[in-house]
Amino acid sequence: MSISSLQASINRLQNDLSDLQKKISVEKKKESDATIKATKAHQSISKTKSQSTIKTKLSEISRCQTDIAKASKKQAELHKKIADKNKLLVRDQQKLAKETEKEQTRQLNNQASVNDEIRQELDVYKTLIRQSPELPHLEGAESYDLFISHASEDKESFVRPLANELERIGLKVWFDERIFKIGDSISGTIDKGILNSKFGVAILSQQFFSKYWTKYEYRGLLTRESQGFKVLLPIWYGINKTDVIQFSPTLADTYAFQYPQDSIEFMAKKLKELVDET
Repeated sequence: MSISSLQASINRLQNDLSDLQKKISVEKKKESDATIKATKAHQSISKTKSQSTIKTKLSEISRCQTDIAKASKKQAELHKKIADKNKLLVRDQQKLAKETEKEQTRQLNNQASVNDEIRQELDVYKTLIRQSPELPHLEGAESYDLFISHASEDKESFVRPLANELERIGLKVWFDERIFKIGDSISGTIDKGILNSKFGVAILSQQFFSKYWTKYEYRGLLTRESQGFKVLLPIWYGINKTDVIQFSPTLADTYAFQYPQDSIEFMAKKLKELVDET
């Protein structure tokens, strides 16, 4: 049984238990009302000598006793149902705990595998940099304030408006659609952009996490940071901390802007302040 199915079953059982408790409360009130009514009838009998009144009150007491018995029996039935439901609840909670532990172990194993893969690719990337002394960052290359790493699916809705705002306030931005020319080497152009940018803004999204080239750019920015530079500036776009942790636990610990909580204008202003400080 899956975690989601177990959680749904637990939710149903908890709702059932809540309903049963409410029904017990109703039956307790019935029992209490009948007891009070029977007590009053007894008191009336002790205060009267009228045979007809006594007969009426005795009948009333008899009905109250019947109601009390019914309410008591109903409560016993409800308590049994609660006991049965609680057994099922404990069973499902134990199963959920086991399945959750298995899932956490699986995710940790997967993350360890991903981390190994990232380390291997970072080593390759560092080697490529060492073997490429002719890269233009060493001499007379065009430099940029910000390198924007993003998935193409996020370009229209968010990345292009952000790039436009950054350029409007005076920043020089490496933005792929304004950089690439026909015949350019994709990896070579990206490498030069990363090497010649002060910072790299990574637009983290579900699309970003799944693309080859965004992962390539991300690892390039990590390589810059491994050389002692503060480079990577993350922006969370339509994701949460859990999503980031699944991609990279260490990245989740890095302060990030979050869109739409943070506006494009606000983020652009703060990025310019950071660039101006360097």
